Amino acid sequence: MPNPFARRTRFQWQIPVEVDVHLCVYDITGREVRKLWTGKAKPGKYSLAWDGSDDHGRRVPAGIYICRMNAGTFAGSRKLVLTR
Repeated sequence: MPNPFARRTRFQWQIPVEVDVHLCVYDITGREVRKLWTGKAKPGKYSLAWDGSDDHGRRVPAGIYICRMNAGTFAGSRKLVLTR
């Protein structure tokens, strides 16, 4: 996952058992910007890209964003720095 990034960043993860996955990007104020994945995921490796746009396809401004993942009992987040 390149960070900082200007055009696109990629998220990769692996799931050992079937679980509900929620992967979302939030702005620094905590407002949800983009839902990348919501739903069941079977065991396996996954990869998704975020192109710096919101749920409506609009480019978001440069700044700091948080990617948060909940998958079963796992919860984690990463800081993303979007440059333009």
